[in-house]
Amino acid sequence: MTLGFLVFVHGESGPYPYPLGQLMTDLLPDLQAAADQADEPFVILAQTNTGDVNVPTGVETAQLDYAKAHAANTALIPMYDLPLLPDDIHPTAEGRAIFGERVAWVQEQVTHGNGFDGVWPVSAIRTGTSVVVTFNRDIAADPRGWTPDVPNLGFTYAGASITAAAVTGPRQATLTLSTAAAGTLHYANQQSPDADDDWSGQRGLIVHSTGAASPWNARGLGVPAEIVIPAARFSMPIA
Repeated sequence: MTLGFLVFVHGESGPYPYPLGQLMTDLLPDLQAAADQADEPFVILAQTNTGDVNVPTGVETAQLDYAKAHAANTALIPMYDLPLLPDDIHPTAEGRAIFGERVAWVQEQVTHGNGFDGVWPVSAIRTGTSVVVTFNRDIAADPRGWTPDVPNLGFTYAGASITAAAVTGPRQATLTLSTAAAGTLHYANQQSPDADDDWSGQRGLIVHSTGAASPWNARGLGVPAEIVIPAARFSMPIA
């Protein structure tokens, strides 16, 4: 038996009762030993929606921190853009199909040596009322017309209002603030309470386009034609 991947989907509650890093430090060597293999399995992290409360639980931050620290053998695949069942927590069949395609795409990249870790910001620099956010991978404003629109691509800012947001380069998004003020930048995070509309109230529209076609779409399931990987939820201070 070979265990190449561990897909770890956290539920709606949080935070972790003890550090995610410690959990993986304890778990991965045990899985490696049980499978009697040379390497620990590659980890794919995700979290389902947090339901009606729909507030940050700390899980999204913990997963992002872990993925960034273990990028060689970890990928972060957000689920906030998936359609939800009436409980506003679990994805529909279409949502599960989309997530499964993302997992399969990441597994293919890793298996063939291309690697993939996720999509997250590497810097955010404010000059006056302009904030330029640079990501670790190429990004686009979600081209699928699938996820319901949200203001400013899913960015919010504690310290001023965002008056405009756009993808302005292969790896850059530029935000315009109402005033030149330091603050905290949030993405797909710290938005409105859940609206009970079968979508997460904390979602964003920044994605990495894989260029890969959806096998489920080709079979007639009502999902987008292209596989994309959404950017991770994050919060970061801006000077």
